[in-house]
Amino acid sequence: MNKTFSWFPVVLCCICLSCGQESGKSSSSVSTGTDSLALLRQKVAEFPDSLEPRAFLSQWLERNEGADAALQPILEGITRDSTTPFLYNRKAMLMLAKKDTAAAIRDLLKSLSLQPEQTDVHLELGFLYASQGNKGALVVAEFLLSQAEEPLLKSQARYMKGIYYANAGMKTDAMAMFNEIILNDYTFLDAYIEKGILQYNDKKYADALKTFDKSIAVSNTHAESYLWAAKCLEALGRKAEALDFYKKTVGFNAGLQEAEEGVTRLEK
Repeated sequence: MNKTFSWFPVVLCCICLSCGQESGKSSSSVSTGTDSLALLRQKVAEFPDSLEPRAFLSQWLERNEGADAALQPILEGITRDSTTPFLYNRKAMLMLAKKDTAAAIRDLLKSLSLQPEQTDVHLELGFLYASQGNKGALVVAEFLLSQAEEPLLKSQARYMKGIYYANAGMKTDAMAMFNEIILNDYTFLDAYIEKGILQYNDKKYADALKTFDKSIAVSNTHAESYLWAAKCLEALGRKAEALDFYKKTVGFNAGLQEAEEGVTRLEK
């Protein structure tokens, strides 16, 4: 399966204050004006130890020039101060964009060594481990379960374990974990999806369809549930119903190429 589930805290790199305020410009003019890059570099030069302009510069470079360019101000920041968790979190995001998961994991571990109480970073690290079938996911999940008070965080930790089991080929354990999540939190849609995928991959299409029907009952606008239900219906030979569900998927998320392909295939 090897799916990656990113719970990364995007707010870490979306600092709300404007690095252009001192120059009399709004944050929107800094991010969209033709002189954006020059102004951002100027701000970093003026305030080299400030995270805010460095973060905005990195974001601008990622949007316009790619992850490699966006890394440079972050690496320079780490050279100036190697004790700031934000810089390692931002670097980890960029390494993921470069598909270097091992480097991202190292950066997240470094961030946590500096500030262990970052729950979101624990989640991101754990899901990266889980996507690789790395037993580190179980360590992180058990740590979160021991610390968590919020029901959602407990569900996320259990889900982390389920993803690990699925990617490690431990289908029975994965199914048990997804069932446990649903039992304790029936609104946790991802557990239905992963349970149904396991059933679908085992060619248990009728069982999988029942699982996806339940997820649709929880949220009748969840595009992925309709997509998988459509795949089950098509596998069961119920093509008219499958076409309807593919169309519903496209209606809720026009960017799902597999649903568009399903519509094209079944309309022939």
